[in-house]
Amino acid sequence: CFMKDIKSNLIFDSSICNPIVTIPIPTYKREQLLQEAIESALHQDSYTGAYDIIVVENNPERDDDTETSMDRYRDNPKVAYYKNEENLGQAGNWNRLYELAKGDYVVMLHDDDMLFPFYLQALFSLLMQTDNQFELVYPSFLFSKERTVPTVETPSKLKYRVFKREDYIVRQWGIPSGMMILKKKFGITGGFNVDFYPIIDQEFIYRALGYLKGCVVYYPIVFYYIGVNESMKPDTAKDIVYKSRMFNHLMRK
Repeated sequence: CFMKDIKSNLIFDSSICNPIVTIPIPTYKREQLLQEAIESALHQDSYTGAYDIIVVENNPERDDDTETSMDRYRDNPKVAYYKNEENLGQAGNWNRLYELAKGDYVVMLHDDDMLFPFYLQALFSLLMQTDNQFELVYPSFLFSKERTVPTVETPSKLKYRVFKREDYIVRQWGIPSGMMILKKKFGITGGFNVDFYPIIDQEFIYRALGYLKGCVVYYPIVFYYIGVNESMKPDTAKDIVYKSRMFNHLMRK
């Protein structure tokens, strides 16, 4: 799954040496949406800890629109930018994010989603309140077909509950965007499995909960844009049905 034989070329690096958390953003030819995702990650207004952002582009073409757009962040100390030498596919690129992340915690952010400005402060306050017992923190989302992000009041304290595999009996959990994972434990999960595309997120989270102690927060801390979504395509929808049957069989074992 990790495809270590294919390089990810560093176009420019951040200057944050020992970040507490890394926010990696996978992207492929969506430079306008990507910029908004980066800006949301940069404007974590109340968080004072060290963090960095890495953009990992799955389009190997040099000097494309994304690379031109990314040049505006070349001198930003928090931002690093990589381009894969080959398209690794969704699962391969998501796994690559965790290889490249420097932080103790990793928060993958989809290139069309955004973090609310209180995201990091709220998540780390939760970890502190719970004696850092959780190794996976799953967010709540504000879903929208519009790109206008509403003002959401900063929570004084996040409510949460323990997240277990048994929760899949009630619903199919997916969407890894904004999910925080303790990096040193990511390897034992086996990473994202390309065999379950296009539901690699659902299968990964289910499998990860067999290794990691998780929780779900009850307050929306991630803005999830549903206007551009691979799962909306007819061919992808067919694959989702087929792979969901595989996944349900796996859960019954």
